[in-house]
Amino acid sequence: MTEALMQTGSWSRRRWRLSIALVMLLQAGLIYLLEKAPTAGPRPTMVVPRIHLREQVPLEPLAIGDPTLFVLPHPRGFSGEAWLNRAPGLAFQPADWTEPPRVLALAAARLGTQFEEFVKANTAPHLDTLATLEPLRLTPSSFPVATPPAPQSALRLGGGLAGRRLLATPELQARESTEILSNSVVQVLVDAAGRVISVVLLAPGSGPEQKLADARALDLARASRFEPASNAALTVGTLTFEWQTLSVPATNEPADAP
Repeated sequence: MTEALMQTGSWSRRRWRLSIALVMLLQAGLIYLLEKAPTAGPRPTMVVPRIHLREQVPLEPLAIGDPTLFVLPHPRGFSGEAWLNRAPGLAFQPADWTEPPRVLALAAARLGTQFEEFVKANTAPHLDTLATLEPLRLTPSSFPVATPPAPQSALRLGGGLAGRRLLATPELQARESTEILSNSVVQVLVDAAGRVISVVLLAPGSGPEQKLADARALDLARASRFEPASNAALTVGTLTFEWQTLSVPATNEPADAP
């Protein structure tokens, strides 16, 4: 039953072609009938202006050579036919007169007055300064004599004691001597507590005053105390005493020459 319905519902190609041709013939007939139908009435005509060109028109009366023909009102243009040629002629003659020259009087007394006023107006204002009292200068009758500080001897640490601090720095005065004193170098052995165990004089001097300076250096080295060390090892270092020498004042003045 289903196959029979499908066969009756589908058209063949011939049937489709006949149907399309019948529809086209029907449309063509309708177009032909509508074109033959009478219209409602004639279309209204509109009145429009028409322009007719004249042939063989002379150009001389139009003053084609005048450049102001189409720019300014001209008697030979459209302005002439409108109102220029119909206006009554008016005779007008402007008066020709000249005024006699009038020379301005020169005021000799006011020459340079404007420049003077300009200078006064642009001058900087004068500022009054406050009166200042000049300080009184006192000159002393005598100047104090500055005495230079007494030279001091110095102590320098070396060897293993270069980075170790002294608990008490001894006061080293300059020594009076008739000869120049050399440095006293003392080698010391210091324990962990900072105490000096032994002292040795390196390169002792030969002069009597040098020997006294070396002995003073040995005493100061024995009495020195250093800061305690973190380790228990002994430290070997040097103490260099740099002596400053003062000249010995003379006790007896030389006799006057006869």
